[in-house]
Amino acid sequence: MIRVFKVLCVLTIVSMSFLNCSDDKGTGPEKETPTDYDLVSVPATLGFSMGYAGVVVALPVHTVSLDAYRIGRYELTYELWSGVYGWATANGYTFAHPGQQGSHVGTTTAQQPVTMISWRDCIAWCNAASEKEGFMPVYYNAGMAHVAANVYRNSATGGDIGNGDVELSANGFRLPTEAEWEYAGRYIDGTSLVPGDQHCGYDIDPAVNNCAWYKLNSDDSTHAVGELQPNSLGLKDMSGNVWEWCWDWYDPYLSATVDNPQGPSSGTRRVLRGNSIYYLDCRSAWRAFENPEDEYPDDGFRLCRSGSL
Repeated sequence: MIRVFKVLCVLTIVSMSFLNCSDDKGTGPEKETPTDYDLVSVPATLGFSMGYAGVVVALPVHTVSLDAYRIGRYELTYELWSGVYGWATANGYTFAHPGQQGSHVGTTTAQQPVTMISWRDCIAWCNAASEKEGFMPVYYNAGMAHVAANVYRNSATGGDIGNGDVELSANGFRLPTEAEWEYAGRYIDGTSLVPGDQHCGYDIDPAVNNCAWYKLNSDDSTHAVGELQPNSLGLKDMSGNVWEWCWDWYDPYLSATVDNPQGPSSGTRRVLRGNSIYYLDCRSAWRAFENPEDEYPDDGFRLCRSGSL
């Protein structure tokens, strides 16, 4: 698939690409070593304004309410991916892609984000991590009963599944919905949000170079997760480093007020959020998409679980 929509994000902001930017490398806090799954609680919201008037792909702005959930402090590392992957392939799972350590073969640390994985690989891996840890899996084969025999375990031939094949009440790992991703990324204090035309963490540090690995400071290579400034929830790399797969099919937003949305009921391309090392646009409301079977060296994901700690 030609990544037309991601390229569009560069073309549409060339005239503004140096806002909040400099030629300096990121100068964030000391490096961290992620431990296990490390999820951060996100409080419920009775309604936040999703989308942004100044970002054309994020219209119309609409009100979304969400139950409490947990989301990964970091983008999923190759170290964590490979540990679960080994368990999974020995316990009945099959993956279309084995995953890669960062954007380039030969990177030196397993704390790089896992890349070269499809959306389908992500949901199979989430189920494997759930079963490995004794949690209830979230994703099931299309149109089948939500029982153990029908857990989605094959990203090579399992195909796509829909909103009805998800058990959101399960306590297992999953991808965030697009609404969950945006609320966590733009979160300040439960009332205020980072403007959608600014990067995640803008309220902590308005210099994008200190919060995101992107075109102007990444050297076109991913970096170990957690090296730059967090947002107000303590989440790292919500802008930049790798695009992050979300659950939803991609489609223009609807104007209706929605409660815990899962996105459209059908589609051909899945949502990614957050920008990556190859692109300029770090606006927190920006949206991208790809085919669910595609994998690229700047695509990864971040874990989510329903409920609070």
